[in-house]
Amino acid sequence: IAAHAYALGTTLVTANMGEFNRIKGLKVENWLA
Repeated sequence: IAAHAYALGTTLVTANMGEFNRIKGLKVENWLA
């Protein structure tokens, strides 16, 4: 999932911020916030 969002240059929307924040360059947004 992260690789796909990264490759497309899109923002990954997730509630699991801890898992995806460690990927440098990946834009992540918390959908619960």
